[in-house]
Amino acid sequence: AMDTLQDLFLGFDTNPIRSELQWILLLYSGVMLAMVVDLIAGVYKAKQAGIARTSTGYKKTLEKAIKYFCPMLILTIIDLLTTPILAYPHLTMACALYCGYCEFKSVWENTHTKEELRKQEKTMNIIIDNKEEIAEALISVMTKKGDSTAMLIEGLKAIAKKTSDK
Repeated sequence: AMDTLQDLFLGFDTNPIRSELQWILLLYSGVMLAMVVDLIAGVYKAKQAGIARTSTGYKKTLEKAIKYFCPMLILTIIDLLTTPILAYPHLTMACALYCGYCEFKSVWENTHTKEELRKQEKTMNIIIDNKEEIAEALISVMTKKGDSTAMLIEGLKAIAKKTSDK
């Protein structure tokens, strides 16, 4: 039994099915390792930035695993069906490389970029929540005579003050 395990992990066999299963095991392990590295890096970055680590954030890792492994499983089945024609699991390999690339990009993403995205999201939420007041301010500026730029600025300042008080 020990020889069989050593053969499985240490050397690629000449049997095409066995060799393909070894490749598949290696590819799935690589994607799983990349996901673990991304999770650790994400927790570390969040800790550095003072961002709370919540269960929602951790659940994203599980959602990502589903997004990666479901298509990968389908491609693996196709690869296994084509083993007599193709010697290696090409489709699974391509999917694993894509998943690995996505994880690599995620690990190297700048925390600043993510913080900027959060700020943009907050700004858009404020605009959406106050769209009627902003429209009223713009209409009043366009219909009144006088220094319209100054009136617009004053109107927007009033809206900003109102939203910061909330």
